[in-house]
Amino acid sequence: MGSLQRAEKMIAVEDTRNITSQTLAKIHGECFFEKWTEDVFEKFLNEKVYRFLVARYENEICGFLVYTHIVDEIEVITNCVLPKFRRKGIGKEMMRILEHYARGHMVRTIHLEVAENNFAAILLYAKFDFVPTTRRKNYYKVEGEKFVDAILMRKEIF
Repeated sequence: MGSLQRAEKMIAVEDTRNITSQTLAKIHGECFFEKWTEDVFEKFLNEKVYRFLVARYENEICGFLVYTHIVDEIEVITNCVLPKFRRKGIGKEMMRILEHYARGHMVRTIHLEVAENNFAAILLYAKFDFVPTTRRKNYYKVEGEKFVDAILMRKEIF
């Protein structure tokens, strides 16, 4: 679906279902405090409304993005890159491919939410012209009893 040569390492992003719920849950669990279970990802894999971009770095699965595409809107459900693969352009490449897909399918708007303390993701989304629209107070649990707000962001395509 797409690839990018960066620092002589290959990043490949593919739209595929050739990934297991166990792999998805493991990667998600390494990226977020609130871990989603294999059952959650099994549901995503079995329902046609959910779509996936799976990122590989040097042929190793290093991240993924789950989204829905309904009529003329896309909603990003989750987007994660394993910590050891961050800052290599993988998240950027997944967002570039998602936007390319959106333009080719006459999507008007892409929606997502991000934890207010996830500065790298907020910066990435801002580079793709996403704008904050509202907040969900105390939405994400980050540690112990601490919660942070979710920032809802949107990008108008057409």
